Amino acid sequence: GKYSDFEGGVRVRGFVNGGALPSRMRGTVVDALMHVTDFYATLAGLAGVDSFDDAAASYGLPTVDSIDMWPVLSGMTDVSPRTELPLSLYSDSEGVLTGALIVGRYKLIMGKQNPAIYP
Repeated sequence: GKYSDFEGGVRVRGFVNGGALPSRMRGTVVDALMHVTDFYATLAGLAGVDSFDDAAASYGLPTVDSIDMWPVLSGMTDVSPRTELPLSLYSDSEGVLTGALIVGRYKLIMGKQNPAIYP
């Protein structure tokens, strides 16, 4: 359900279209691990812009967590460069950490999950 970190709440469909997409990839299904943040590096790469944030780095902030997925979306490879996918991380009212992380073909679910039911 959409109220937990189990499958029904984390896998969604998306689509990519446009003139840059090779015709052989139109109408195909890509089953690659991807996060919404990956659109940043992907679109920056298509625009010819470096996605690295120099200003953030100068303040000691972490690097941008975005991976250019164009090689996968364009069909140059079928292996996703993303191997880890954080789904959630929060603490409940008692301070107990709850969340989920996908690494490769495995998913770690920690803590108490909300029931996957609809009201």
